[in-house]
Amino acid sequence: MKSVNAHGIHSPFLYDFYTRAIAPARGDHSLQAVETLRNEMLHSHARVPNIDLGAGSRRNKGADIEVRHIASVSVKPVREARLLHRIAAWLKPRCILELGTSLGISTLYLADACPHAEIHTIEGNPYIRNLAVQNFEKSGFVNILSHEGNFDEVLPVLLPKIAPPDMVFIDGNHTYEATLRYYGMFAGAPQRPACIIFDDIYWSEGMQQAWTEICARPEVTLSLDLFHMGVVFFNPGLTKEHYYIRY
Repeated sequence: MKSVNAHGIHSPFLYDFYTRAIAPARGDHSLQAVETLRNEMLHSHARVPNIDLGAGSRRNKGADIEVRHIASVSVKPVREARLLHRIAAWLKPRCILELGTSLGISTLYLADACPHAEIHTIEGNPYIRNLAVQNFEKSGFVNILSHEGNFDEVLPVLLPKIAPPDMVFIDGNHTYEATLRYYGMFAGAPQRPACIIFDDIYWSEGMQQAWTEICARPEVTLSLDLFHMGVVFFNPGLTKEHYYIRY
């Protein structure tokens, strides 16, 4: 109810970001090959062990879970996957880091948007990660590097070995403490990302609180509440602003 559209935006930087990345462009189509893989997953009755190293899921219960269920509740919908694609294409990052691979659909959208970028993605469940890797191989993308394990264990080892990520997408372990911890790793780095995208900022009271505190941090110069996602920028040339954007 607080959100605005392009007519309520006055920052040239944000207006350009809104018109080119947030607002769906005419002719903005889904990636057919990736959506074919999604469809295969949506019809797969195969089962994998349900291992969750984060906050857990309200809908993924039981010792094991069908792949089609994962595809229906844990994978980014087409509309949000296209948004990630447009943001990455607008930002033109050299290195993207994704926390929470799931079946790899969002990863593939990011890889397509930035074919020359290095895409690092981390998944805690080894069985789901194997399915994602199979999807990467079927798609033919060679710029995706998949990592397995708990974010807290993988990140300290991985970050010193890769180029500083220009774009970070956090889509896992949706707890207050973990969200602030991961944010601190990137915001406190010698070279901060251009932006960090948080998924499910209204997933729980803890996520809402973490998102509110992150937006208030002095190093965050622009924060955007898209309801399903939140985006923060560290551009020192911007005056600190917070927007609710209609998407």
